[in-house]
Amino acid sequence: DGSLLSYRLDGRDLSSSALQPNFWKVPNDNQYRNQYENRLGPWRTAADNRQVNSVTASIEGGQAVVDVQAVLPVGKSKYNVTYTVDPDGHITVVCDYQPGEGKLPLLPKFGMTLEMPRQFSQLRWYGRGPQETYRVRKTGGEIGIYQQAVKEMVFPYIRSQDNGNRSDVRWFQLCNDAGVGLRFASKTLFNFAAWPYRAADLEKATHNYQLPTRETTTVNVYLQLHGVGGDNSWGARTHSEYTLPGDKPYRFSFVLSPVR
Repeated sequence: DGSLLSYRLDGRDLSSSALQPNFWKVPNDNQYRNQYENRLGPWRTAADNRQVNSVTASIEGGQAVVDVQAVLPVGKSKYNVTYTVDPDGHITVVCDYQPGEGKLPLLPKFGMTLEMPRQFSQLRWYGRGPQETYRVRKTGGEIGIYQQAVKEMVFPYIRSQDNGNRSDVRWFQLCNDAGVGLRFASKTLFNFAAWPYRAADLEKATHNYQLPTRETTTVNVYLQLHGVGGDNSWGARTHSEYTLPGDKPYRFSFVLSPVR
């Protein structure tokens, strides 16, 4: 399906799952009440149901270039990913989205996700922090370099929901206690979140005590995501300037690199 299956450093696999496109944001408490699931729902399975039309590989200037061209089930939109791998292990990932036919729903997220073994639990990032921040609520998070464990990144909302986002990020890295891991960086400000569970766990649970502690860490990296809510808790929608229209093109480029 054109996914990056694993990333190995000095014989050690740093990934527990493939690097996959991600378009779905688990609703928060406000959004459950404003028909978010119905309005944006087609994107929930768009990544899993994408149709890959071609995967090509070539060597250009000493770099391996893999180009993946796919079509999403939402409006038959085009989704292409290019991986450029250089000899020192840096992988430049470029995701391109071109809207398709008809009236397309708002995008919940535009980015990618993967899992890493649980021992990779130490985060360091350059962006807003130390608390979670979103595009609609970030002025209280000052830009700096921060360090936290994955378990400290999550926020225990009374109702289980998408959480722990950090915004206006330049880079972040996830390492084990020996300082070995993966680094994600972009020339464009981006967002990330890391959880000791999966998005499916958040959707299934209604309270935090129902969330499992997985043997993996879920890493979400994305250009942007739908704003967290409206002006009240009983139906108001997110202001349009904090949404991602589905009828606009998006491009997100980041570099995946080893940390020793």
